[in-house]
Amino acid sequence: VATLIRYNAGKVVLCIGDGANDVSMIQAAHIGIAVRGQEGMQAVMASDFAISQFRFLTDLLLVHGRLSYVRISKVLTYVFYKNITLIMTQFWFTLFCGYSTTNFYDDWYQSLYNVLFTSLPVFAIGIFDQDVSVEMSKQCPQLYKTGIENLYFRWQLLARWLLSSVFQSFIIFYFSVLTGYGGKTHGKILGQWDVATLAFSSVVIVVNLRILIGSSFLTLWHFASIFGSIVIWLIFLIIYTSVYSIWDFEENVYGQLLVPVSTLDFWFMIFLSSVAVLSVDLAIEGFQRRCMPYDYQVIQDVELSLAKDVFNR
Repeated sequence: VATLIRYNAGKVVLCIGDGANDVSMIQAAHIGIAVRGQEGMQAVMASDFAISQFRFLTDLLLVHGRLSYVRISKVLTYVFYKNITLIMTQFWFTLFCGYSTTNFYDDWYQSLYNVLFTSLPVFAIGIFDQDVSVEMSKQCPQLYKTGIENLYFRWQLLARWLLSSVFQSFIIFYFSVLTGYGGKTHGKILGQWDVATLAFSSVVIVVNLRILIGSSFLTLWHFASIFGSIVIWLIFLIIYTSVYSIWDFEENVYGQLLVPVSTLDFWFMIFLSSVAVLSVDLAIEGFQRRCMPYDYQVIQDVELSLAKDVFNR
């Protein structure tokens, strides 16, 4: 029966058993769960998950299973978002330069982008993000439909993240390019690598701060990962541009930071581009929550109201 439903109905099948006679059923399902009992360990050895009592199935599905889906979906969409945002700035640069094959960013900037500068928030989301409390997850089983309806990983949401990446990369790139144009009263001119550093700094700051808007549950680890990643980028930038290195293959960054950081334009454009793109995301999130809230957002408001009532007492 499990095999029939799995391959003909197109549904995700979960089977649960406690004995050796249930092994084939457990192995045929997408997710096999064994109840550890008196009939040996055959079912446990063949299962994906094992529980000691049947009542623990509630926690496994409504709490741990649902949270795993939410966290994995958010991690995947965020990884796509932050990489598309970076790549699209290179795309706009290619158009701006008449389809030139020149790299917009230094090679080490791109190589360490996913390794050091934007990796910590991914762990924060995947480990600590939680939209509603454990108690509410059990009391409101309708929240389990989040995974069944694929609310966090449907194509509409992916398209929204894609459009956000394209828009943000466009604003960041052209704001950065504008910084290098026109006459400057301070007499300092920003070159290509100065503009590239400005744009890359803006991308790192924006994609890290975007976590504050997309996370449902902010902890100290969220803030530490976000601002820690930004600090790591700044420390790397200072060291990398201050020390002559044989790994600077294109010889384009040594001493490069001295001019842009001494101008107000550099810092102002980083701030302006970051505020411009994040304010749009914040407005969209606020509108959606106000006018078309999801079930978990309604539950969040209920929990907040209950917490306020307890506090006022």
